[in-house]
Formats: sequence, structure tokens, C-alpha cells
Amino acid sequence: MLLSMLKRFGYFFMILLSNKVRRNMFMSFENLKTTHPGLMHFLRERKYSATVIRNISREIGNILDNAGANNWHSYGDVYHAYEAEGLSKDVLQSKRYCLRMIKRFDIQGEFPDRKRRSYIFESDAYGNLPLEYRELVEFYREHDAVRGKKETTIYNEAINAVTFLCSMQQRGCLRLGDITEKDVLSFFLSDNGSPIRGCSYKKNIAAVFKWTSQQRMRLRHLRL
Repeated sequence: MLLSMLKRFGYFFMILLSNKVRRNMFMSFENLKTTHPGLMHFLRERKYSATVIRNISREIGNILDNAGANNWHSYGDVYHAYEAEGLSKDVLQSKRYCLRMIKRFDIQGEFPDRKRRSYIFESDAYGNLPLEYRELVEFYREHDAVRGKKETTIYNEAINAVTFLCSMQQRGCLRLGDITEKDVLSFFLSDNGSPIRGCSYKKNIAAVFKWTSQQRMRLRHLRL
């Protein structure tokens, strides 16, 4: 039923430390202070945009310069401080992107990976989605690559589906069966009936639900 409704609208070197040492360094950002030149070198070597490099450099500088004065002990503390400043949604989104990249490098020793681009799937919003919603998206991401679809296409389709499902959750729909035509309309149209999302959004979301539904049905038949 949901699918039929949708059809109607048109993420260079490695610093090796023991877990204990890494955790202790993290609490005071000493590891970041020591190793961040490696991250900046990596971004320049891999030809990341000047804007990304500038934003990451500025974010690292802010953390190292102000962590002590602001009693920041984690990246969550840093982000909550930004929230308290009343920054706009767009600025906060940019801050989250930078902080996640820095945190992965600092805590896990991982350099950015354009191909993965999975930060949203590690967010609180995604983690707090109902299990049925997350299983649908994860099933799609895991299985659709098998048929040769480009990773960027899978990512974009999955991200649009996550945005849709977060919206449905906010409307009180905690199961796929709870979603009504009115709920779907609210995602694509404003209160006065004007479109607020384009046709590509509809196509991407429909692709996730259609393919996942078909594959689950096929798997059920194979098990019989």
C-alpha cells in the first residue's frame, strides 16, 4: 500500500595505540593534538575541497583551543555547545559532518572514505528509528549492490528513504502499516498543497520500498 502511494507522487597513515591509551587521550583531546596534521595532509593529498579542508582545520583548532575552558571531554560535548549557541540547522549539519570525520580519525584511527559516506547511518536519528524501519533500509543497502547498482545511487536512495521514515516516525507512525496516504502527502506537500520535495525524492524512496518488497517476497518463496 505504501509503495502504491509513493508511485503516485511524482563518506594515509595509521597511528597505532592501545585502546586504553586511546581512550585516555580522547578524554583530553591529546591524541587529536598530536595526530591531526596527518588528517589534514590526507585531505590535501586526496584533493578534498578547500571548503572541507578549511572547515575541518577550523573545527580542530576550536576544539584544541577551547576544550579546557569549556570543559569539553567528548565530541558530544562540543556539539551540544554548538546547539546551545542556537546555530541554524544548516550550520549544525556542517558541524556534525566535521565532528564525525574528526572523531573517526581521532578515536578509531580511520581516515575519511568518500565511497562509504555512511555518517547518517551512525546518527542518533537513524539509531532511534523503529526496528522495522531500520531493517528495511539495511536490507536494501546490503542486497541492492549485488545487482550492480552504483554505490552512490544506493546511498542517495537509502538517505531519502531514511528522511521519509524519520518524518513518518515524527508523525507517530511506528510501523509501516501505520503509514496512511495522508502521512505520505504530508511529506511531499505543504499545508496549502504546494510540492515541497521533487520527483527524484519520490523515485528514490519508491525504489527502496519496491525492490525490498520484491526481494523479501522472492526469499520467502525460496524458503517454501
